[in-house]
Amino acid sequence: MKCEPARVERRRRRTGPRPPLDALTRTRQLAWGLFTSLLVLGLVEAGLRAARFRYDSIPRYMRFGYPRAKLLAEVFQPDPILFWRLIPGELYLPDRIAVNRRGYRGPEFETRKPAGAIRVLALGDSCTFLGHPAYPELLEAKLRAALPGKSVEVLNLAVPGYSSWQGRRQIETEGLRLQPDLVLVYFGWNDTWTFQGVPDKLQRPAGGSVAAIRGLLNHLRLYQFENWAVTKTRLALFASPGFSRASGSEVCRVSLADYRDNLRAMIQMVRSRGGEAVLITAPTGARTGPELAPYLVTEGMVSDPEWALARHSEYNEAAREVAAAEQAPLVDAAREFDRRRDPGLFWRDNIHLSDSGSALLADLILAPARERIAKSAGERQ
Repeated sequence: MKCEPARVERRRRRTGPRPPLDALTRTRQLAWGLFTSLLVLGLVEAGLRAARFRYDSIPRYMRFGYPRAKLLAEVFQPDPILFWRLIPGELYLPDRIAVNRRGYRGPEFETRKPAGAIRVLALGDSCTFLGHPAYPELLEAKLRAALPGKSVEVLNLAVPGYSSWQGRRQIETEGLRLQPDLVLVYFGWNDTWTFQGVPDKLQRPAGGSVAAIRGLLNHLRLYQFENWAVTKTRLALFASPGFSRASGSEVCRVSLADYRDNLRAMIQMVRSRGGEAVLITAPTGARTGPELAPYLVTEGMVSDPEWALARHSEYNEAAREVAAAEQAPLVDAAREFDRRRDPGLFWRDNIHLSDSGSALLADLILAPARERIAKSAGERQ
């Protein structure tokens, strides 16, 4: 019996001290809890798959109501500065519009402006990009007719879905190098759509390991369901009248304050290189919210069309105020189109311009464009 304590001691040294009973219990509880959680998640995942639930959370790109993942894959390519841009040399499939090697609509052009040429840049979104022909093409023809003997080119740098934030970055990184005499700035609609994740100025294109991780997670229906739930919750919150009245433009892709800042910055940057920017207010054929296209709600761009139309009016007024404060040329297309009250000037969505609407806008821009071009020519002499 005297040897028993020594035997116990040797065994203890070989096996180590036995953990306390409560520690073993906690370990078993954690293991059981982990197993149960994984089992529940697995069952939910299986259930979502059985129900054929899918929700594209756009893991490789930022989240916008437009463009969706399908268009991003087929028509656009990611851009670290501008978020996305058109694929050079391809067709813009929805409307079969040819894209040049620089990723813009229209004929090829060189960075360096030809000697003696007059160069006009048209910045904007789908309202400037779309049309057969689009208004920049019509304006170029009108300027050439009005200025015989002059070499005039109007470059359409508009990209569907762009906001004034993207336009500002576009001028910073590309526009000024093109040596424009005149820059036409036509934004507003995309600025007012409700953001899907964060406002434009906070968006960061996902890349590298982050994109890879999101790509893997997006195979899980649970991950897709989480993104769906977050989006629906946000849209429901935006639909609250109290929230909308209290927050105003703060739920928009570009807030009203940032919209003003972007317009001012574009005017000042263009002037710093000897050019001039012309602000254009965005016209609409809608008098009430229901007259706007239903796809705005179904695509998650807005939750309340009436609210969206009110914001649109505010942004147009902001453009007028900035033009007055900066003494910049303004083409108040919104007021002129509204004065005419012609539904034939728009597509059925009451946002995009019809052929006659594009022609009218080109006519409205012609006079201030000629005035600025004449002033610019006088300054060079």
